[in-house]
Amino acid sequence: MMARLTAQVMRYGLVGLLVLALDYAVFAGLLSLLPGQHLAANIAGKIVGAAAGFVLHKYVTFAGAQADGTGKQALSYAVLLGFNLMLSSVLLWLLVDRLALNAYGARLFVDAIVIGVSFLGAKLWVYRAA
Repeated sequence: MMARLTAQVMRYGLVGLLVLALDYAVFAGLLSLLPGQHLAANIAGKIVGAAAGFVLHKYVTFAGAQADGTGKQALSYAVLLGFNLMLSSVLLWLLVDRLALNAYGARLFVDAIVIGVSFLGAKLWVYRAA
C-alpha cells in the first residue's frame, strides 16, 4: 500500500512538473506582455495548466480503475480548479499587492501551496479509486 502511494506521489510530481511548467510559462509570458496584470496572468496560466493536468492525471498519475466516469471527474476537476483559482489569486494578491513581493517569485510560493491542495483533492475526490 505504501509503495503504491509513493509511486503515485512520484507520478504526480512528474506530471505536476510538466503542468507547472506549462502553467508558469503562460503566467510569465502574459505578465511580461502585460506588466502588473499578475492576477489575470495567474488565472490564464491555471486554466491552461488545468486542461493539460486533467488528462495527464487521469491517465498517468491516477491510472487504473476509478470510481467515477470522465464526465463526473471533469465536473469535480472544474470545481477543484475553481477553488484553486480563488486560493492562488487571493494568496498572490496578498503577497504582491499587500506585501509588495515580486510577482514571479510569489507565484512560485503560491504554487507550492496549491499543488499540495490539488493532490489531496485529486486523489480523494476527483480520481478516487473504484
